[in-house]
Amino acid sequence: RHFTDWQQYHNNSMEHLLSQAAADLTIRSAVEATLRSVLHDVELAYTLEQALRNHNALQHYHEQLGALKLRYEEREALWEEERRDKERLGLLLTEEIVKLSFHELKEEKLKKEMEMKIKQLEIEREDLLKQQHTQSIAVRV
Repeated sequence: RHFTDWQQYHNNSMEHLLSQAAADLTIRSAVEATLRSVLHDVELAYTLEQALRNHNALQHYHEQLGALKLRYEEREALWEEERRDKERLGLLLTEEIVKLSFHELKEEKLKKEMEMKIKQLEIEREDLLKQQHTQSIAVRV
C-alpha cells in the first residue's frame, strides 16, 4: 500500500508538475506574444514617427516654397512695373526726339527759305543798282 500511495503521490506530483509546466508554457507564450505585440507597436510607432517627421519636413519645405514663390511673384511684378516704366519713358524720349527732329527740320527749311529770300533780295538789289547805274549814265548822256 505504501508503494501504491507512493505511486499515487508520484503520479499526482507528476501531473501537478506537468500541469504547472503547461501553465508556465502558456504564460510564457502569452508573455512572448505580448512582447512581440509590444515590439511590433514600437516598430510601428518608430515608422510612424519617421513618417511624421518626413511629412513635417515636407510641409515645412512646402511652406518655404510657397513663401519663395510669393517673393518671386512680387519681384516679377516689380520687374514688370519697371519694364513698363522704362517702356513708357522710352516712348516719351522717342516722342521728344521726333518733336526735336521736326523742329530742327522746320528750322532748317526756314533757314533755307530765308537764305533763298536773301539771295533773291541781293539779286534784286544788284539789279536795281545796275538799273540806277544805267539810268544815271543815260541821264548824263
